[in-house]
Amino acid sequence: MEKARWGRSVITKGKIKIELSKDVDAAKLTLDEVKEMIAKKTPAKKTPAKKAATTKKTVAKKTVAKKK
Repeated sequence: MEKARWGRSVITKGKIKIELSKDVDAAKLTLDEVKEMIAKKTPAKKTPAKKAATTKKTVAKKTVAKKK
């Protein structure tokens, strides 16, 4: 937890950032309460869609003209 502007506190975990209001005392929060807040804020993981069979494209190499 860290202090934010204007007397508020912020809980951060990776890219997740939860701002607490001024009336919440961050020092009195338990670990379970904080974990529950993070779980609510965490977005659900998306399952990637199956890709169709892709074919490999061959790239033609350019020939370089030799200097005489």
